[in-house]
Amino acid sequence: NATLREIGARGFEGASVDQIARASHHTKGLVFSRFPSKLELFLEATRRQQTAAFAANDAFIQQVAAERGRGIAEAVAIREMQGASIANGRSILMEQLRLSWHHREAKAAQEADLDAIVETLAQSHPDHFAHEATVMHVGYAVGLGVAMLPAKEQRAVPIGGASLVSFKGINDAQKKAAAAA
Repeated sequence: NATLREIGARGFEGASVDQIARASHHTKGLVFSRFPSKLELFLEATRRQQTAAFAANDAFIQQVAAERGRGIAEAVAIREMQGASIANGRSILMEQLRLSWHHREAKAAQEADLDAIVETLAQSHPDHFAHEATVMHVGYAVGLGVAMLPAKEQRAVPIGGASLVSFKGINDAQKKAAAAA
């Protein structure tokens, strides 16, 4: 998504709608005909990206959980959030947080999006969401916090002196799991 690439690279204030339009092979007029402001464009781009990412991560966690157990699956997913390949994603998360502090509209949109994702996950996995909503919010906070940590290059999860598996191609595995779901 051109919007996320440009804002991830330049920050919200540094990216222009002209740059975003050029990168997406559209005119600035077309972009503004669909989105009344750069903020609305960013909110829609992040909404789509987060929905797809949560679905891909959920499919990946379910796949690993079926083979190794839920705890291992969640640990591997958290570990992979530290990968260098998601540096742009970390920039986007920081911009989302920063914008939510300064724009009521951004904060409300993020809260609504998170509520929708939680509802979708609760419906698809009622056994994991039988607890109170706090569990999901703590999980989201842990994931967000882990994503902000410096990137790690080591790609294996040590378990009992042995490496469970090399997850160098985890992004491909996440995409395949999401496609299969």
